[in-house]
Amino acid sequence: MDDRARDIRALRDSGILDAACYAACYADVGHSGEDPHAHSVDHGWREWWQPNFYFDPAWYSAHDPDILGAGFTPVLHDLLHGDAENRRPGEPDEKFRPLPDGARLGYLVAPIRDSMRRALGD
Repeated sequence: MDDRARDIRALRDSGILDAACYAACYADVGHSGEDPHAHSVDHGWREWWQPNFYFDPAWYSAHDPDILGAGFTPVLHDLLHGDAENRRPGEPDEKFRPLPDGARLGYLVAPIRDSMRRALGD
């Protein structure tokens, strides 16, 4: 498996990229029928497109510029190393609360994601 295929699979398997929201927010992806996971790996992160509502690749990269030199997209770096290195997925605000040990934010936002999918007819 090549690096691109590996990265797309990791993104898809992780659930960190909300494909329905990504396609809805970035209409050219939705209208083209392109796989949102492939688009994110190939183009989206370079344009700082967010894979979901809480992860901000521009903020993540600006606060941890070493990740770009490590050969990872910001999202994939977060998946593989972010929690272990106590890196935040975006700018903290008054709503930010530390996650319990071992928890991934995706589990906490699943009800919101599911509601958005129903609303979008997915």
